[in-house]
Amino acid sequence: MNPVKLTTNVADAAAQTLKKVVPKITTPITKAISDEQKLLGELDSLASCAKTSIIHSKRKQNIPEFIYHITSKENYEKILKDGKMKFSSFEAMGSNCKGVYFVDKDNFLNKWVGRTEKELFGADSNGTPLDIGELLMLWTCKGTNGTVAIKIPTSNLDLSKLRFRPYIQASKEGVEAYISGKTSKMVKEGLPLSELSKYINTNEPIEYIYFGDLTPNLFEGYSQTPFSEKTIDMINNLFN
Repeated sequence: MNPVKLTTNVADAAAQTLKKVVPKITTPITKAISDEQKLLGELDSLASCAKTSIIHSKRKQNIPEFIYHITSKENYEKILKDGKMKFSSFEAMGSNCKGVYFVDKDNFLNKWVGRTEKELFGADSNGTPLDIGELLMLWTCKGTNGTVAIKIPTSNLDLSKLRFRPYIQASKEGVEAYISGKTSKMVKEGLPLSELSKYINTNEPIEYIYFGDLTPNLFEGYSQTPFSEKTIDMINNLFN
């Protein structure tokens, strides 16, 4: 018997067997990979649709894409150190409405800045009514080393915990509550986002209040400016 020929025959037989067996093995594997890729594609499509649906829903309710928390530089550093934002409240409004307060950039620049309500917020020594946008900067940061505006995408938030208040209306009701001792639900709890469209095209300054935990990983960024008595300069530095 020729051993070389035997070896060749065995090798040929093995090759022929592999030709028959390999497709049977690889076909289901290839199909599984194809099915997995198809499933991943469908999941990506669903995620994209869900994201688009959320964006359309937010636009329909006029929810801003980003909101900004204005605070002092010292407080911003403390937030980073502690790993969370603490609730605050405007006690002067008699509301004790504890949450994290925000403004929308466009609303702030167009409806806070330049807005005066002398009967609510007073006037300077010359009798000129005080600008509530500039007042907000002073209340937040006077006597500190600077001002920070923390930018947070609303897509990072649980919107069921985000509410708003029309600031002038809430301030007037807050004054009435201080006098009467009876605080309205709107002042205490804010309004649901479903009602935002009623105010968005008015001249009303809007404040947003978040009633949930906020950690630095939710921030998209921040801007900062040194404190200045020329508060309009601070506003321009933060938002322009």
